[in-house]
Amino acid sequence: MPPKRARLRLILHPRVTTLTLVEYYCETGFHHKTCVLLVGINGGMEHPSTSFQHPCDSSKDIHCIIDPPHIIKCIRNNLQKVGKFLLPQGQEVYHYYYKELLEYEEQQAGLRAVAKLTKAHVHPNAFQKMSVKLAVQLFSASTATAMEFYSNHDACKKLHGSTATSDFTRRMNSLFDALNSRRPEHVQYNEAEHIA
Repeated sequence: MPPKRARLRLILHPRVTTLTLVEYYCETGFHHKTCVLLVGINGGMEHPSTSFQHPCDSSKDIHCIIDPPHIIKCIRNNLQKVGKFLLPQGQEVYHYYYKELLEYEEQQAGLRAVAKLTKAHVHPNAFQKMSVKLAVQLFSASTATAMEFYSNHDACKKLHGSTATSDFTRRMNSLFDALNSRRPEHVQYNEAEHIA
């Protein structure tokens, strides 16, 4: 069955008429990509579109969200591959700072600010690049906090200027928490924040 017909059948099926479909999560496979293109979803920089009109209720939109864990991995892998991202505000995020944070932490005796951070997080091999856990731990609040802490100390001069990278890391952590929440009340220890 073509993806467009499958989508419409899912939305219009009589057994689900009591439900209101407001989001469509999809993976990045060929059929999912084709489906989102057919309904007008576009991730381009010039005219991005993340929703389409509900076929049964023109006053509502259906929002498309690409598989969040996969996107987190892609962002980490692309940052490692390219070395830096340019954010819309003109700030630059560098992979270099994650590497420097890890190297500085490995030189410290005793307690570390980011105990879980390893080479697998910063320089993953082909198999480790598929691990959501490693990508999410790299973009964690503890990584951002450690980077901020060391950037203000003379002992670690290589992390001076890492403010944009630590801010980006904290936003990625908040984004993952928001997309990973199961209900609006947010379960304890996994409280999603509003992302600004």
